[in-house]
Formats: sequence, C-alpha cells, structure tokens
Amino acid sequence: MRSCAVVQGRGIRWFSAETARSEEEAEASASSSSSAEESQEQNEAAEAQAKMEELNEQVKEANEKMLRSMAEMENIRAIAKRDVESARTYAIQKFAKSLLDVADNLGRALESVEVAENESETPLGQLHYGVELTHTELVKVFASHDITKFGDVGEDFDPNLHEAMFQAEDPSKPANTISSIIKHGYMFKDRVIRPAQVGTVKGE
Repeated sequence: MRSCAVVQGRGIRWFSAETARSEEEAEASASSSSSAEESQEQNEAAEAQAKMEELNEQVKEANEKMLRSMAEMENIRAIAKRDVESARTYAIQKFAKSLLDVADNLGRALESVEVAENESETPLGQLHYGVELTHTELVKVFASHDITKFGDVGEDFDPNLHEAMFQAEDPSKPANTISSIIKHGYMFKDRVIRPAQVGTVKGE
C-alpha cells in the first residue's frame, strides 16, 4: 500500500490511497446530497407555484360568481321597480278614467248655462260658480298627475288620438280636419287613456 506525506504546518500528515478514495467518495456523496436538496427545493417551488395558480383560479371563479350574483340582484331590483311603477301607473290611469265622465258633465253644465254679471249673486249664479270651481279643481288634479286634455276644432284628424263619430261636408274647412268635438280626449303622460270623439270634415 502506497502512502505519501504532506507537510502541514509543523507536522506531517500521511495519506494512503484508501484515504484519498474515501475523501473523493465523501465529496461525491456531498455533491449528490446537494443535488438532491436542490431538486427537492425545485419540486417544492413547482408545487407551491401550482397551488398558487390553483388558488388564483379559485379566486377568479369566486369573483365571477359574485359579479354574476350582483348583476342578477340588480336586474331583480330593476324589474321590481318597473313592476311597482307600472302598478302605480295603472292605478292612476284607472282612477283617472273613472273621473273623465265627471269632468265632461261639469264642462257641459258650464256650457249649457250662461250667467250674466248681474246674476252672480242669485241662486243660479252661486250654483254656476260652485260648478265652475269644482271643474277647475278637477282639471288641476288631472294636471298634477300628468293627465292632459286634447282635441280641438280645426286640428288634423289623427286615428291614434281621435275617434271619428261622423263625417260632414264643410267647404270652409280643410278635408280630414276636426269639425266638432263630442268628447275631448285625455292622455296620461304619453298614453292615450281616452281618444277624442269627434266629427270630421269629409274629403273629396
């Protein structure tokens, strides 16, 4: 067995071939162990990255579900609001239609009786004044709820607004215009709740 001596400091250290091989094997083992640790660290990093991506995907899905739920809730609120407004509109419209004949009768009563200034203090004059006040207040109530009256002599006939009850020839007026009003029409906002009943000028 060969051996060699190495001067180290003040002493001499002897190395044999076996000792050299042992040290080489130890270094190889240490290198292998280091490589294994690096490989394990890389595997752990890859697993951590995969878990991170999985968590990010779960967070993304949760956010999408939350946004969809919020959108659905907003749609439900909008539908509910629209239904409430529609119900309120229908209730006002139905109530207004029930008062249209009352307004017509008050208007006809005022048109049928003329009261002179010197008769204002008479019972007939007082009655006329009371009917006029009632009619005026009813018109104000209609206006406060966006209910408006339409239909006047001379207007062009519009089948969306007017209901022709009869036609008559009148050379002094243009054809297809309104010659007389039987009942005024009423609108609630942009809806016709009663078309005006009219007579029209007959065309050629």
